[in-house]
Amino acid sequence: LDCFQVVLYGARQLLNFWGSCMSLKTKIALTVSILFVLFVSISSFFEFSYFERTFKESIATQQFSLVSTLADSIDDKLSIAHNALKAVAAIAPGDVFVDPDKGQRFLDENVGLLSIFDNGIFFISKDGILLLESPYKPKRRGRNLMFRKFVQDTISSRKPCISDPFVSTYSPGQSAIAMTAPIFDSRGNLIGMMTGSINLTKENILEELSNL
Repeated sequence: LDCFQVVLYGARQLLNFWGSCMSLKTKIALTVSILFVLFVSISSFFEFSYFERTFKESIATQQFSLVSTLADSIDDKLSIAHNALKAVAAIAPGDVFVDPDKGQRFLDENVGLLSIFDNGIFFISKDGILLLESPYKPKRRGRNLMFRKFVQDTISSRKPCISDPFVSTYSPGQSAIAMTAPIFDSRGNLIGMMTGSINLTKENILEELSNL
């Protein structure tokens, strides 16, 4: 608006300068022309502001819809993976926590889970100790994983959980998420958990969504 006031002031000064050498008809024509140009300029300014605001609101609405759809799709894919993990954990033999060879065979034979959880599947004790993992990596058994929040949450709640993203130690430096399924003995006591981990930087069930 300050700019328009400057323009109006300049127009008045110009008319005063030309006033002495112009006919009334010319003055009227020039004044109408200047007013028309100002009207068009002001209208264009407000129309542009309106359409710019409307366009931004339209983009925001579309982006929100896209992100909401992606979030729902991620939830669906994670639920499918988590349900697969819980189904396998439900049929795990009760002695897998005391018989390392049997437990390792059980993990290695679950190729279906390994195709989903590309950052490994694990047996963790009720005390947060890593007992077994597949694919096997040496010198990792016996690690205390109680510092992981998903381990703490599963032990305290006795319920399955899906972790927030974290930096993996199984694939050092890589971002991953973990899912857990608690395992109970015949008396209902928690004896440990089965865990599956997905590497967020590799080709897996989340790759398509990540690329999008």
